[in-house]
Amino acid sequence: MELDDYMFVLAVLIVHVNISMSLSRCGPELKCSCVTSPSGTIAMDCKARKVNIRQVCESIAQIYPNVSDLNIARNNIGNFNAEDVNNCRNISSLNMNYNQISSLHSGVFKDFQNILALDLSDNVLDIFNKTAFDPGFFPSTLRILKLFGNFPEDNEIERSFDYPNLTYLQKLEVLEMDGIETDIGLEYENSSVRNLTLSSKGPLGFCSIKEIFPTTFYSLVNVRVLDISSCKIENIYRDAFKNLVSLEILDLSLNRRLGFSSLMNVSYSLQFTNIQFLNYSRVYTTFGVGTIILNRDICYLRNTSLKAIAFDGNKVQMVEKNTFVLFPKHLETIYAQENKFSFGLYLFQFGCLENVLQIDANNQNKMHAPIKYLAEPKSKDDNDRSRDSKCQYMTEESLKTIAKEIPDCTYVPPNETAGDLKPQFSRSLKRVYFSGCNMVYNLDKTEFTINPSNNSLEVLDSSKNAYPSLRGRIGPFPNLKFLSFSRSYCSFISSDFLSMYKLENLQLDRNYLGGMFAHPGGGDTFKYLTNLKMLNLSTNRITHLKRSIFSRLGKIEEIDLSGNSIEQIDIDVQPLKNLLHLNFRDHDLHFIRADIIPRLEGRGMKLCVHQRDFLPGIPIQDNIVDAIRTSKKTVVILSKAFIKKQWCIFEFNMARMESIGNRECVNGCLVIVLYENVPTKELPLEIMDWMDNHSYISYTRNPDGQLLFWENLTTAIER
Repeated sequence: MELDDYMFVLAVLIVHVNISMSLSRCGPELKCSCVTSPSGTIAMDCKARKVNIRQVCESIAQIYPNVSDLNIARNNIGNFNAEDVNNCRNISSLNMNYNQISSLHSGVFKDFQNILALDLSDNVLDIFNKTAFDPGFFPSTLRILKLFGNFPEDNEIERSFDYPNLTYLQKLEVLEMDGIETDIGLEYENSSVRNLTLSSKGPLGFCSIKEIFPTTFYSLVNVRVLDISSCKIENIYRDAFKNLVSLEILDLSLNRRLGFSSLMNVSYSLQFTNIQFLNYSRVYTTFGVGTIILNRDICYLRNTSLKAIAFDGNKVQMVEKNTFVLFPKHLETIYAQENKFSFGLYLFQFGCLENVLQIDANNQNKMHAPIKYLAEPKSKDDNDRSRDSKCQYMTEESLKTIAKEIPDCTYVPPNETAGDLKPQFSRSLKRVYFSGCNMVYNLDKTEFTINPSNNSLEVLDSSKNAYPSLRGRIGPFPNLKFLSFSRSYCSFISSDFLSMYKLENLQLDRNYLGGMFAHPGGGDTFKYLTNLKMLNLSTNRITHLKRSIFSRLGKIEEIDLSGNSIEQIDIDVQPLKNLLHLNFRDHDLHFIRADIIPRLEGRGMKLCVHQRDFLPGIPIQDNIVDAIRTSKKTVVILSKAFIKKQWCIFEFNMARMESIGNRECVNGCLVIVLYENVPTKELPLEIMDWMDNHSYISYTRNPDGQLLFWENLTTAIER
């Protein structure tokens, strides 16, 4: 097995366009960049390039007639007329964000017959003043219109505001604008708008809707998505969303003064809609006392078509018993991250969530930076709210009847105690995420039975907790395929604990299992895992492994032993017929796979990674050159392993030359992450010279400094 072919790391290439597309300089004086798609259409990016809009449009007409998308944001354009943009009349998408535009001349877009998307957000248009703004200037072909961030700076002056009438745009489907304290006009009753955003989550967006009345959104009968997050909402009335019969997604998150006192009213009005997803995250203070979810809060949701619900970041500490009995019948996903759940009878009632497939409850008891305390509004403690409700399912008889109809649901009578109950899983539950929750348990010779025994659980992530010893038996999990106890301070894990016959992916990295494997009895840990394909034992202080340690893993494809202290490895690979990768040296590869890739791709970035994305059958130097030239940024993970690889140095030099010769790289196309301290005498001269004249980002393993590291890396890539 040629280990070197697999283990070396070149770099991570951050790509904002598909590799199959060609990137080139274009526009006036080649200040812009163009991406040509396989179909021949061109997207021209002139954002913040100090260009003139007329010159850009003239260059499109004369040289680049296939331009379909134009981004000319942040160029301080100011007001413009029809002649300035006439040569852009054939484009389908125009972004004029953040350009100090205060008015639109009549007929400015009249010849735009193909435009589908227009972004005029973060300008100074007085769109809520009917006498100063004429919405009739917009082309009738629009399907997407963004106007948020145009609320006047003198909004404290007494004046009446109205939402602009855009209903003549009969093809308009997506509308984003600021939210104000007034009803949306009845003219919107026949509007084609399906997706309406009034949120102030953007950098300059404005939304202030303290109360939502039954009339506020009464006319939005065709709207399917309503985003009113971060709008300073404090109160919602009972019939607030009753008339939104087409509503599928409602986002009420980041309204910190809303609390749970209005949730019953929200639940009641959603009965009359087609609701699929309710985001009720971060509507409660991050600090102060925790809160409780009551039966009355969600009782009416029983009558809805809800499939997913989010309660992230609400400091929920307790759920009233039998609340799970009342959850919607069709609910499939529950998001409940960053809360503060404590033990209660509700934990015995997961079987009542009859159709729930996924529960995401990561980062319970998360500590927040004190600086956030100053930025939050005055806390709202609504734990003294009444528990009464007219909901027909609230009686004990109704609760008991519903529970009987659900196969694995346990009804809890008024005087029941935990000693009389058995924990039940939902028979349909497939994925549970409970990572980073400050769980501290020793499972020594403990039998913990999961009911029902034929449960469907496939994914269990309990990483970033503390389980020093895992000797007992939990389960059965007859269908479990993925299990993670990464970074759990674990020094012992028994074969009985791992008696999960269908397990395919086991993550045990960043623990302390080295001592166990060095012990004479540490050779049968994985004997039951005959279907395992991926085993991660990186960073476990392993110095020695028994020759037969992996002999039962007949289907194993990848074993990661990097980041340990193994001087030489002597394992029996004869039974491992499917083994493709055995990694016991290069720990920075694990850093890229486990941290860099998921974090950056989770932010919407497109990555080109050598081991994953290089085209087979093409010389490696060609792959490198093509990847660098078609990427916006090149990120080098600088480590001791990096500087020892010839191809890594070749890639660095190619990226360095591209960055020097590229006029678009004023903010740096080459980003260096110093992953570990490399002695100066070992650094190649070209790398040392670059680091002497350019800034770089140092990685830290200190948890307190990692937040700043990821912020700095993201900023360096996106700027």
